[in-house]
Amino acid sequence: MGNIFDRIFKEDIEVMLEVFAKNILHVEMAKTIELKDKIQTTWEREGDFLKKLVFDDPSKDCVLHIEFHVKDENLTKWMLMTYGMIYFEFDVPVKQFVIYVGRKKKPKMPFQTSHDNCKHLFTVINLREFSYKIFLESSIPELIVLTVLSDFEGERAEVMIREILNKLTKLKGNKIGLDKYLYQLEILSKLRNLQQLTVKTINAMPIVYDLKSDVRFKQGKEEGIEEGIEKGIEKGIEKGIEKNKIETIQKILATKKFTDEQIADLLEVSISFVRKIKKELPKGGNKQNTNHKSL
Repeated sequence: MGNIFDRIFKEDIEVMLEVFAKNILHVEMAKTIELKDKIQTTWEREGDFLKKLVFDDPSKDCVLHIEFHVKDENLTKWMLMTYGMIYFEFDVPVKQFVIYVGRKKKPKMPFQTSHDNCKHLFTVINLREFSYKIFLESSIPELIVLTVLSDFEGERAEVMIREILNKLTKLKGNKIGLDKYLYQLEILSKLRNLQQLTVKTINAMPIVYDLKSDVRFKQGKEEGIEEGIEKGIEKGIEKGIEKNKIETIQKILATKKFTDEQIADLLEVSISFVRKIKKELPKGGNKQNTNHKSL
């Protein structure tokens, strides 16, 4: 399984691309062409998004390359390599953007590399530097969810979370339509240390969260472990408490159908925590009572 944050961004960027490009990237949009060439299957990472922009004036054609990134790290070599591969394959310039969505207010990610006879530049954008109004005033739910990653401009977090939920409710109107965006908001709020507040606010509003439509529940149900997954997720959503994930992990481990990495991603815990519980299981695979204070 890929990074859960990457999957959300990659799922949503298509819907909000035109507005996102105009207001955040400041890129002129045109006709877009999906790049399903072999180059994508050989080097594309979870956070990458590629589109060819085709204009009436062919001299303006280019490839739009967007990378959503949580870590504040040096990506210059990766961006240089991808630029070269894309340019070689499609013979048009590449507009490259790294969208930083991590917790640091002022990331120090370098945006250029320079060597003998070689200089490469790309753009690093920190969503935290953009006003919440750009996202909250949109009519696109995927953009509204991104409000949680923006600059609140002094507004209290609990006020902003309520505003996001109110706007989503007005747009979608029913719990079935809301489920996807409540789930995404809960996950993305982790990047601002606001998950507990988000869960609490969701529960305080007249919104019924449809657990059985939750992505994590569906994944568990398909493997015949819906009972354990439901307990872990329902408690996490209702109380923001992760204690029951211990029992859920034990049940999943007993099925021997998932890797440690898949379990960690599914239940949003660290791989080391999964492995610690795994070591504590008796050889027969039965559960044993353990008291863990935190994940």
